[in-house]
Amino acid sequence: MFVPTAVTFGVVGLTWRRWPARLQGALVPAGFVLVAVGSVLLGFLLCDGGDGGAGLYAAFVVISAGMRWASAPLLRVPWRTYGRSTPPMRGAYSSPSPSSAS
Repeated sequence: MFVPTAVTFGVVGLTWRRWPARLQGALVPAGFVLVAVGSVLLGFLLCDGGDGGAGLYAAFVVISAGMRWASAPLLRVPWRTYGRSTPPMRGAYSSPSPSSAS
């Protein structure tokens, strides 16, 4: 199950910027909808105690695509703005930890 999920997550992550800019704002809500649909599908496949069969792989592919769509535009914003909004050596992890101060 890991390989199809990882490949889908990677492919979606590499291609989401190729979508038109007017549609990129809709990727986050669409991603959450895909995660919900995939989770419901996963629940239906496993509710009788079976192994899920090939549908299990499809459910995980849908979930992983939704997770990537939901996170890709959101993760891009902090990296783009971090250098401009935070002065050097003023970030959360710039000071030594209390345990190493002795």
